[in-house]
Amino acid sequence: MAYNKTTWSDLPSQTTPVNATNLNNIENGIKENDDRLNGTKSMSSIVVEDINGKNMFNPFSVIANTGVNNGVIFSTNDYDIYVIKVVPNKKYTISKTSYNGGLIGYYSTFPAIGNTITNMQTLRDVTTLTITAQDNYLCMMIAKADNIGTIQVELGETATSYVAYNQPIKNTSLGVKEDTIFYADDFKCKNLFTGFSNGTYDSSTGVYNPSGNGISTAKIPVKAGETYCLNGISGSPTIRLLYWNDGTYVTSETKTAVVNTTITPQGNYMAIQTSASATYSDVQLEIGTTATAYTPHKNFDGEVYSESEIKIGTWIDGKPIYRKIFETTNITSSNTDFINVPNVETPIRLYGILFSTTGNKFIMPSYDTSTNYNVIWWRSSSGYIRGRAVLGDGGSLQKCVIVFEYTKTTANRSLPLGGTEGGEEETR
Repeated sequence: MAYNKTTWSDLPSQTTPVNATNLNNIENGIKENDDRLNGTKSMSSIVVEDINGKNMFNPFSVIANTGVNNGVIFSTNDYDIYVIKVVPNKKYTISKTSYNGGLIGYYSTFPAIGNTITNMQTLRDVTTLTITAQDNYLCMMIAKADNIGTIQVELGETATSYVAYNQPIKNTSLGVKEDTIFYADDFKCKNLFTGFSNGTYDSSTGVYNPSGNGISTAKIPVKAGETYCLNGISGSPTIRLLYWNDGTYVTSETKTAVVNTTITPQGNYMAIQTSASATYSDVQLEIGTTATAYTPHKNFDGEVYSESEIKIGTWIDGKPIYRKIFETTNITSSNTDFINVPNVETPIRLYGILFSTTGNKFIMPSYDTSTNYNVIWWRSSSGYIRGRAVLGDGGSLQKCVIVFEYTKTTANRSLPLGGTEGGEEETR
């Protein structure tokens, strides 16, 4: 309920007495805000269901290059998993028009590779599906070749006409004026670039080919006609920009990637692709004509874990911290250098997950017996992650997923807050 403000008058006026009615009005207003801040009235539910508008399918809330196998999220170039914050036991309706496949499931927190989603259902050969949310996050696995532009997830048991996710709405549930307009764009990370993966789009049809000779992004929601700046791809390679209006492929164009490459999208979705040999670092796509300080792309609901190298913070020496995910089967039962990571200076955090063919999963490092234990460490002399894996559960290794956070010898210190230090800046 909106707070009714009291306009106080000075003495000798008696129009606004200091009495129980006016004091309780103040107390009720304080309690309303306290309930929102402390979760009695969920701000996360307000953000998802009110600010974003009727269509809750957020194209930015994606775990790129992942799929689901026997319920377990794994790394793949063929699929993406879109994640939607929902309220358990509420009914939602999913509607789609132009693709045939897909799966849905649930997880308690924003999921990552190695998590097991539950209560899976297929979206194959259905255009409308009403569900009862089973947990806090709805996970939707969709093939990259399929069309995400016509998917709608909305509260209730009836599918209504499609509205793009970033449609503005009017809303009074946050206690703001009735003419206040919220845009989903207001809640997005400045950097829209989500990372490159292997594969390309056909420039004539817009169809994605995971075996294509090059690297490309997922489809990025943008505003047609707005000017964007792309920065971080060096060596002046040719890039191809592809555009869609919702699910309909429009066209493509080529540009030479330079500092402050300006782009004016010809649709409300865009993808960027280039040669697999292109050099890139700290890539940023943002609104405007001039590149600003690099900011890692983040989902609104949580951190990004990606097989692309992502900058996630600053170490105590002022150098940027990077995170990268590796998936491999090269680890053995004896100590072996199994993942090469060039230019590492300071290893900060290193851990992993072992997947057994029995279905068991082991966190690394872990210890069972003097012979059954799993360890990993950084070996600076070789530039490799080194380790061993002995599962001890009667199964064999299916895969190993490693999370590595580190600083690099090739990156200089960032400027410290409130001053300078020898004029050093972060390498771009």
